[in-house]
Amino acid sequence: MRTKNAQPRALPDAEDEFQLIQEVTIAPDDYGRDPVTGTLVYTDKSVTILARETAEVGLVHVHFPKLGFRVRPVE
Repeated sequence: MRTKNAQPRALPDAEDEFQLIQEVTIAPDDYGRDPVTGTLVYTDKSVTILARETAEVGLVHVHFPKLGFRVRPVE
């Protein structure tokens, strides 16, 4: 059972640290375009990982596939 005091697993070594640790939104590029906002903590050829924190669940890392999603900086 997970609790909000648990921490996400350690991130893999980043292949490209360009623009990590910035606020971004990510959304599907074809349907259901409701964006998710979080801190970009990892990206490589196949996955993007955002860190999000809420009072209900604490810190989580949300994984998104690269294919079919677009990432944009929060302005």
